[in-house]
Amino acid sequence: MMRSGLISMIYDQTIGTTAEELNDSAAITLMGTDVERIVANLKNMHEAWASIIELAVAIWLLEREVGVACLIPLVISLGCVLAMVPVSRRSGQAQKQWVERVQKRLAVTANTFGNMKVVQMLGLNDVIFPLVSHLREVEIQTSLRFRKLLIWQVALSNVPAVLAPFATFTIYAIISVMRHGGSILSAQAFTSLALISLLTSPLLIICQVMPAIWQAVACFDRIETYCAKDSRAILISLSSKSEEFHPSLVSFQNANIAWSSDQEPVFANLTLTIHPGITMIVGPVGSGKSTLLESIVNQHMVKTGSMTTSFSRAAYCPQIPWIRNDTVRSNIIGFHAFDQAWYDFTCAVCGLQDDLVSFAKGDMHITGSDGIALSGGQKQRIALARAIYSRLNVVILDNVFSGLDSKNIDLISSCLFGSDGHFRKAGISVILALSTNQLLSHADEVVMMEEGKVTASGSYNAIVSKTRQYFSKGLKAVEDTSLSTAESSVLFPSLVQNKDHTNINMKAADDENTINRQKGTWSVYTYYFRSAGYGLLGLFLAFTIIEAFCSSFQTLWIRWWVEANEEQPNKQLGMYLGVYGMIFGLALLSLIASCWLLFVRALNNTSLNLHSDLLKTALGASTSFFQGVDTGSITNRYCYFHNNLLTWATDAIPNRFSQDLELIDMMLPVYAVNCVTNVITVFIDVLIICILGKYLAVSIPFLGVVLFFVQSYYLRTSRQVRLLDIEAKAPIYTHFLETIHGISSIKAFNWEPQMRDKGLALLDQSQRPVYMLYTIQQWLTLVLDLAVGAMAVILIAMVTSLRNQFNAASIGVALNLLLTLNQTLTNAIKMWTMTETSIGAVTRVQHFIQDTPSEGCCITPSIISQLPDDWPGSGVVEFRDVTAGYNYSSTPILRGLTMSIKPGENIAVCGPSGSGKTSLIMAMLQMLDIQSGRIMIDDRDLAGIPRSAIRSRINVVSQDPFFMPGTLRFNIDPRQCVVDAEPIRAIEKVGLWDRVQAKGGLDMEFSFADWSVGQRQLLALARALVTKSHLLILDEATSSVDWETEAIMQDIVEKEFVQETIIAVVHRFRYIHRFDRVVFLKYGEVVECDTPEVLLQSDSEFRRMYLASQRLACGL
Repeated sequence: MMRSGLISMIYDQTIGTTAEELNDSAAITLMGTDVERIVANLKNMHEAWASIIELAVAIWLLEREVGVACLIPLVISLGCVLAMVPVSRRSGQAQKQWVERVQKRLAVTANTFGNMKVVQMLGLNDVIFPLVSHLREVEIQTSLRFRKLLIWQVALSNVPAVLAPFATFTIYAIISVMRHGGSILSAQAFTSLALISLLTSPLLIICQVMPAIWQAVACFDRIETYCAKDSRAILISLSSKSEEFHPSLVSFQNANIAWSSDQEPVFANLTLTIHPGITMIVGPVGSGKSTLLESIVNQHMVKTGSMTTSFSRAAYCPQIPWIRNDTVRSNIIGFHAFDQAWYDFTCAVCGLQDDLVSFAKGDMHITGSDGIALSGGQKQRIALARAIYSRLNVVILDNVFSGLDSKNIDLISSCLFGSDGHFRKAGISVILALSTNQLLSHADEVVMMEEGKVTASGSYNAIVSKTRQYFSKGLKAVEDTSLSTAESSVLFPSLVQNKDHTNINMKAADDENTINRQKGTWSVYTYYFRSAGYGLLGLFLAFTIIEAFCSSFQTLWIRWWVEANEEQPNKQLGMYLGVYGMIFGLALLSLIASCWLLFVRALNNTSLNLHSDLLKTALGASTSFFQGVDTGSITNRYCYFHNNLLTWATDAIPNRFSQDLELIDMMLPVYAVNCVTNVITVFIDVLIICILGKYLAVSIPFLGVVLFFVQSYYLRTSRQVRLLDIEAKAPIYTHFLETIHGISSIKAFNWEPQMRDKGLALLDQSQRPVYMLYTIQQWLTLVLDLAVGAMAVILIAMVTSLRNQFNAASIGVALNLLLTLNQTLTNAIKMWTMTETSIGAVTRVQHFIQDTPSEGCCITPSIISQLPDDWPGSGVVEFRDVTAGYNYSSTPILRGLTMSIKPGENIAVCGPSGSGKTSLIMAMLQMLDIQSGRIMIDDRDLAGIPRSAIRSRINVVSQDPFFMPGTLRFNIDPRQCVVDAEPIRAIEKVGLWDRVQAKGGLDMEFSFADWSVGQRQLLALARALVTKSHLLILDEATSSVDWETEAIMQDIVEKEFVQETIIAVVHRFRYIHRFDRVVFLKYGEVVECDTPEVLLQSDSEFRRMYLASQRLACGL
């Protein structure tokens, strides 16, 4: 109940928070690490208050045996409890600091693997590995204080159990000697020993619960801080608005709009009215277009002034499309009912027909995490289709045409924005932000912005006449061609013929793929032991044996002591007390030493080594692994490779790097210490009982058989249930991440109730294994209590039947050991099972390392050493009949591609969306598997060069800029190869140095959210200016910037990379004449390759696409 309640609270706060204030790792860490620790730490809270009653009864009975000496265990226990208070308080603080470090590492990890395609393109694997590894080292170092305090907790918790008997008997013996009373005898000694055990057990629970409560309080504080965040940014919630009539669609009156409450306003005293119809917003990079749209859907705080809207819901498409890891169909229809005819129409007007045909499973194609299995244009068109399918009366689009080719732009604009388009026919109001003046002729109203201000607004014709100079920028006259306008008229697309996938049940897909549960194997233990260090584990085992032996041997020593007292009262009292004290001291010191070896020394090794192996494997995984669409079967949450389940997926990275490492770092060592200690203690206790019980040893084999079958059944069942528990939590991680990434769209569509219901359903599903696990544990306790009870009955029956064969002391020892044997036996099996299930985290890490397809595993070190330092020296690129796909057995993406690129040549790669443009770049960077043919750079076959070396030697500016946490200097020059003057010069060239200098220069902490998409693209170009290479790749680098910024970027490329070979994937054709050749791709094949002039003078595919883009640019 507590877990479900807390996760629900965290999710409710997450879905009610602005996109700017959300952090990828904060909610994930709270939902995972903090909630799990609260549940674990408060598990025994009710046993704590019940222990007080048990404590009072035990003290009263003990007083009847030893008199005033009964207070000694109480004094010792209370002293330990008091000592535990500051330890617990410090432990809670230390855990909070540790979790904050975990959160920081998870933020970097999630950001990295969420953008793994770009990371591989930029060749930053070797940069990210030491970065994340350092964060891990800092995290482990921070946790060291908590782990040392944990040792103190263990020591203080066990002091009453080992010190109380010794101190009680010592004080009682001293009092007896001083009063010349009798000495301690068998009946009194073992009765007192049993009562002391009953007394210290509840105190032990109290001592263990106290630090757990403090740790839980620290986690509660973090959750409370998160849930108590100011939510005024959503005080004008879309769902709360009425549908009353307003003459305007949106109205701002003297509004100050900021990204968050603690930042300066982006808009100051904004007064703007947007009327129903089609409104288009244009402006340069960083002018505030996206901020304005976000504020319209109520995602940002309106500090002062007012904003009113006439709609309750809006279909919103942000600049970065929100794509869930689901089928294409599910992404389009969202939470609406499926309507085949309307769905076909939607796909048609969004130009998705050809894409759906190209997918092997049609619209049941899995998009992957954040749409990793889609091209940039496909993602934007699917997001647009979602807006159309919703049938809402207001549509808000943020630069959704930036990644589309001119053919799709022409098609979509005609079908949606034209005079007979869907938006006008249906009376839908549209607010569209653009980075260029394309499509403006379709607008009823145009709003021009610059530096957070509205500079002009009005009809298209009025704006053109007022700002003719702006509209003349970049516009080029359409060349005189024989192509008639009729040739370009947009025909209404035919309806999509969907494959027969109407009802796909994800659960059924899971059933078709039988999950092979991991079983504990010795290879996993060997792997873990090797990571920890065999020497350390050997010492740990030795100290644990000493501690267990001393704890059990003290009962035998008391037997010998009372037997000596029966012969002569207080005989050699000093010797017996001295040895007893030595046994106590040795047991306590051995316990501390074993915990220190495991919690401090061994845990440092395993935490770093296992994380390093996991991170190295993940960063070195092939692109096919992250695509997850080609081999085996794919479900909504897991990726399967070669029919082996990997509970890894790009959308479940937090589950691997958070939950599994949490088990390895925290739970596994605790379970291991308890397991080993209890197993050895059981073995020693049973051995002593058999020696003293004599004939009782005959029953041990039968008891062993019973326990074997009980343990086997329990272990097998609990292991599977525990794995079910871990796997059932993965969809919750995914749901949280998808909510965070799509929070703006969710709010605009008013899908919060549906997303909340889905989250609750996933939460309910994840609770089932937890309840089952608790039931199984209770069953184990009952069975073991009955088994030990049977042993006690057998022992008593033997003693009463064979009185002459036993003495009182022997019976006392046996009964005292039996008194605690059931609890020790239960704990031993429970801890063994928990260790087995926790070692499952190590199993998953090991399986991930073994099964993940790796890049460059066949490259020999000699090849690396043979690569010249200045390679590529000239930039000659040659494709020889190249066929490539995501792996060697998948459907080819590139087919028979052949072309040669000369040194210093500028090549433009064009083609419709999904034609293979980015795939060509990925093939050059060896991110695709070359199924046949060869790719040569400077006469070197790329198949014989390590992929990391290729990417580090080629300069790439990707479509989606990627930045890492740290300073701007680190992001501009990740490998720290140049002096500061070079990054400064590069930033000055892209026109951002003034802003950078105002924020602190190169040493400023770079925050991804503080920069617009266009500004981030400029910084990515600045990074390319710093990187030295004779080969530059531009993957739609200007698709998200305005024309003025595009002109700046083009001038920089032409001036600064004049000697380099340039391969640019382009959708815009304003500067196509500046390229030496154009390569036109279609369906992964080169259909045209020649100079721009030749292709434009012939009846070519490129010419038709070029003219379509020119008509859009001129507003025809």
